[in-house]
Amino acid sequence: SGHKGILKGVVIIYFFKVLLKRENRREFILISYLLLLVTVSFFFVLFDSQFLGSLLIRRLFFVPAFLNFSYIEFFSGNDLVYWSNGVLSSLIEYPYSLQPTYLIGEFVGSRDMSANTGFLANGYMHLGYLGIVFYTLLSVFIFNIINTLGKRIDKFLVMAITFLPIHSLFMGSDLFTTLLTHGLMVSIIIIYLFENKDYYLVFGSKKLKL
Repeated sequence: SGHKGILKGVVIIYFFKVLLKRENRREFILISYLLLLVTVSFFFVLFDSQFLGSLLIRRLFFVPAFLNFSYIEFFSGNDLVYWSNGVLSSLIEYPYSLQPTYLIGEFVGSRDMSANTGFLANGYMHLGYLGIVFYTLLSVFIFNIINTLGKRIDKFLVMAITFLPIHSLFMGSDLFTTLLTHGLMVSIIIIYLFENKDYYLVFGSKKLKL
């Protein structure tokens, strides 16, 4: 994949591995955030560059919230989509000349920007406030499935398998898109098929754990 989010996911998954081994998890998370802020501030003062702060602070905390409200602001005064850009495209005519991501990119001031957002704003785009409720209930149902299936295996493995698609669900994709093309459905199937057993290759008197 050419997406930088894959590398970010590897780093964050390792963070989870360290986190789950600690008892003082809240303090560890707080200290980690403080170290992140100190590192970004140090980088800005030392090199007079906003790149790291923009990448780690602005993009993580401010841009997703801004795009959520931008979607709601736009579609509260314009036609809703009703899934006409996806699963119901053969039944309902899509009302715009641009796809939603570029439509909102143009709305916030940049026609070439692809303004991805999470499932809440996408739910509003499709069906207004009812869409938010529908997507929220469906997401809760999906998370309950993951929790139920994941009880029989290690928590870290569950987080490692599901983190990237769930991150995509909250930060940058429609719910059905996340299920079908961003790996959430595949992650659930993997957890369902996962066997919490040890397997060995035997070479005479020696065993190699897989």
